[in-house]
Amino acid sequence: MSFSSPSRRQLPPGIYRLAMLISAALFVYLFWRLGCNVIEIVRFIVGTVLLWLPVVVLLYVVLRDQVPDRTIRFTLSAIGSYALTTFSYFVMALLGLAALFPALQFVIVGAAIVYEVRRLRLRPSQLKSVFVGWRPPELDWILIALIAASLVVAIPFKDYVTVQPNGDRTYHIWIDNLYYTGLSYELARHTPPLQMPSRAELPDPAYHMFPHLTTMLIARYTSQPDMLRALQIYDYSVIEALLCLAIYSIASTLTRSRWGGYMGVALLYVVALALPPLTPSSQDMYNFTLFPHLTNGVEATALPSPQMYSGIVVMYGGLLAVLLISVRAADDPHEKPIGILLIVCALLVGTTLRFRLHVALVMLPGFLLLCLFMAWRKRRPIFLAAGALAVILSLLLYLEMLSPGYLPGSTSLRIGYNGLTHYDMDVTPAGGVDSWPFALNVFHALKSVLGPGLTFDWTWQVVCLTAFTLLNIVGIPLLITLGFFLATRSARREFGLFSFLICWMTIMTIAGAILLTVDYDAYSVGGQLPPHAHWYLFPLAALAPWAFYRTLTRRLRWRKMAWFVVGMEVVAIFFIAQQIAPESRLRFDVRQGFTLTAEEWQALSYLHDRTAQNTVILAVAYSERMTHIMSGLTGRASYAERTTDPVEHLLQQLYPNQDRLAEVNRLWATTDRDAFCKTLLSTNASVVVEYVTRPLAVHDAPCLQPEWTSTAKNVTIWQVTGQTF
Repeated sequence: MSFSSPSRRQLPPGIYRLAMLISAALFVYLFWRLGCNVIEIVRFIVGTVLLWLPVVVLLYVVLRDQVPDRTIRFTLSAIGSYALTTFSYFVMALLGLAALFPALQFVIVGAAIVYEVRRLRLRPSQLKSVFVGWRPPELDWILIALIAASLVVAIPFKDYVTVQPNGDRTYHIWIDNLYYTGLSYELARHTPPLQMPSRAELPDPAYHMFPHLTTMLIARYTSQPDMLRALQIYDYSVIEALLCLAIYSIASTLTRSRWGGYMGVALLYVVALALPPLTPSSQDMYNFTLFPHLTNGVEATALPSPQMYSGIVVMYGGLLAVLLISVRAADDPHEKPIGILLIVCALLVGTTLRFRLHVALVMLPGFLLLCLFMAWRKRRPIFLAAGALAVILSLLLYLEMLSPGYLPGSTSLRIGYNGLTHYDMDVTPAGGVDSWPFALNVFHALKSVLGPGLTFDWTWQVVCLTAFTLLNIVGIPLLITLGFFLATRSARREFGLFSFLICWMTIMTIAGAILLTVDYDAYSVGGQLPPHAHWYLFPLAALAPWAFYRTLTRRLRWRKMAWFVVGMEVVAIFFIAQQIAPESRLRFDVRQGFTLTAEEWQALSYLHDRTAQNTVILAVAYSERMTHIMSGLTGRASYAERTTDPVEHLLQQLYPNQDRLAEVNRLWATTDRDAFCKTLLSTNASVVVEYVTRPLAVHDAPCLQPEWTSTAKNVTIWQVTGQTF
């Protein structure tokens, strides 16, 4: 397959110089807005290169013959490194060899060099001439400029804190981000985690771990002590760049043109505007709009779900690999080599289990079906080997989740009626999964025909979740594009495997939302499946503007330069519109965030910088609201913080006689010194944090001695001494 490449024969050289200058200006603006100084930028670049370059080099070298296009090969190698580097560290940590992980990276680089030398059949005397004559590949500055513009447009997802002149700090983040960083700090202490960051010495749920582990590795390799900054600035920037590259690679392959890839990148962030909901809803996201990509796709992922943001990158790596396999295997009379590409794809699909369980639940079975079909059709056992590899890897990761070090019951999954749509809609919709058009009319029509009961509950669940996923999450424009795409011959032949997989994943996502549940919570798995459907079909979004562009070029015989200028003007207009467009409801709510006073920040900074890694904090100020402030910002485990409702429910089931939040409140109200110390020493707390707005009732407790006091004496940190009299 050949691409219509924007070579220098098609555009004047000055265009590429202009794109290079625009890219440089956008990156400078990005670093300035994010508060990055030169030293931090250098540390970020050097650290990320040291972390991910070994696997990138290895994959780029071994995929040379099976993925000829350099940009697409680099994209697949980069996403592969993002996933497999974390996986490799996790395996070594399980074996107690985490300290040898840098040595493994050196071995990987050496293996890549040996592979390349053997491929070229070079003698030692010829190596010098190869290195001397090597020239770096020509960079696609148009693509780089679009990625830089996307990173700038995505600044609201990364700019997470505002410092007031008086020292107060307002955090513009979702609570999940602080839970995320709390677990990343715990993984820095021990992988796998030994405890729940918000419930010290209690096991953590066996859920997504690899995104948190990736952030921890970024922080370690870039020498960034603030895990929240490593997540919001470093990891998010890497995720956004990889998403741009993935969309470019998939769209350029589907359209057979780099210009189609550029359109896909532009649609991802730059051209995506927040549109108002068209149906009544009390929700900040997942509402019915004309084009839901930003509000129900990007924002609904980046703002409240950093785990999903990371998992989507790995999923796109798997989709890109399947697309390349589909193109390479379609009607191939010469049976081109495909084994390495299949192995990389299988590894990416297998690791989705710990990057994003919701993706693995639908992607792994679809990939296995593809492998079985291709093995039967092509009579090539390599497909069976790839399917087996993905299944075995997923099974091993799942078995690790069943180890006693995790919270019991957190891996339970069963098929049945989960009741996601079981509520009274006799008056108005609830504004959630029933916020699609005419939901209330359909509800009453079904109820009048079927009457109340289990039959109606199941029917309404199927209808409601299907309509919600297709109309609100995927959106009508993408559905229309999908229909046109599937009607083409290429979708059934050249891109057949890719077409099957994205349709399979969308359908099974709806089925999973209807049928899947866990014993302690209906929403965590089933309820969180539908938002993923948008991402499965979004790579097709570029097909609509590409078809429109192709129609215009047949009627308007303009030069390539004229079309480029028009495209650049459209991107510039939308880029400016992004800076002045009104915020969506979700972004507005997240921007309000929560505020910490300068005194509170001093205390949290002291705990982060001056206390031991194994410190356990006991405080009442943040135990009553679901924020994870202590564990997420200090990097130390908290004795009791209110966590998400599903986890709270599971903890109540497993430990019915242990209510730590109530215990902390009783401790704060205790006036008897002996009773206070007896209760305090029965906990595993190392320090107690007291705020003037919520003082301890006890005075001169012998088990406490002052360790630190804020400037205005509004916050005191007490050290637990163990002395009771």
